Amino acid sequence: MIYQPGNKVKIQNLKQDAKKFSRPGIGLTTEMVDLSNKIATIVDAEYDDDLGEHLYHIDLDRTKYTWVAQYFYP
Repeated sequence: MIYQPGNKVKIQNLKQDAKKFSRPGIGLTTEMVDLSNKIATIVDAEYDDDLGEHLYHIDLDRTKYTWVAQYFYP
């Protein structure tokens, strides 16, 4: 797991290249794109066996969309 609950992260500029950030099983919503370049706090994380990576929930996202590490600046 790259990020732990409580970590602060900056969301990448998802607006500039939404296709780059969309993958099978993981997509971007308009609401997620609107959070581009904002600072968020990781609320929780879990590993998804089907996708083979950790999924994150952030405090700015009240809907609880699925966020992956590539959506955040390193």
